[in-house]
Amino acid sequence: MNVLYIFGNGFDKAQEMATGYPEFYKHLQDNITDGSILLNRMKKGITEKQELWSDMEECLGSFTAETDNADEFDEFYFELNDLLQKYLTSENDKFLPTDKLKAKFQLDFITVSKYLGELDKNRYNTFR
Repeated sequence: MNVLYIFGNGFDKAQEMATGYPEFYKHLQDNITDGSILLNRMKKGITEKQELWSDMEECLGSFTAETDNADEFDEFYFELNDLLQKYLTSENDKFLPTDKLKAKFQLDFITVSKYLGELDKNRYNTFR
């Protein structure tokens, strides 16, 4: 039997890492004071009520109307991308899994079927 584990969206949050949109937004608000004009406009336009990465993506879509200068928007986009990469790298560097998290990961890894719906669980158990 071949089993493929794919670690994707949510794995970092399950490890209690501060990698969500609200944490990045707070980081931008609290730590980035010398950004471009467009970055500062974006920071003012985002509300703290938004919680998902899709909220930021939607904001960016709306934000394209803030300038008609493609070069200016490209500069802003790469600036934001760079800030996000640095933020996620710093969060990754802070990650020290506890014994509790290691045990949970190990248990989740060997009992993957507990996260499946009934139909998939039945298929998995039949396959296994």
